[in-house]
Amino acid sequence: MAASASDHYHGVELLLKYGASPNLQDAQGNTALMYACDGGYTEVVGLLMHYGASPDVQNGSGATALMWASYHAHTQVVQLLIDSGANPEA
Repeated sequence: MAASASDHYHGVELLLKYGASPNLQDAQGNTALMYACDGGYTEVVGLLMHYGASPDVQNGSGATALMWASYHAHTQVVQLLIDSGANPEA
């Protein structure tokens, strides 16, 4: 998750190639996708989505990756999530 939160594309890619789950949640229920959306890291978001990250997973507060991206006005990330099937009503 730290690699996603820090925009380390190649680190995320390596972890995913070797079997890391793109939907793993931390103690608060946050996912790597949420952290990438929080930072507006479009390429990392796309990579996570390619490996099967679900944009509709909710954390312990009920927030989704789309909500994180929207909150910070990362419009490219929001568009990518919606184009990839994120439910705007989730």
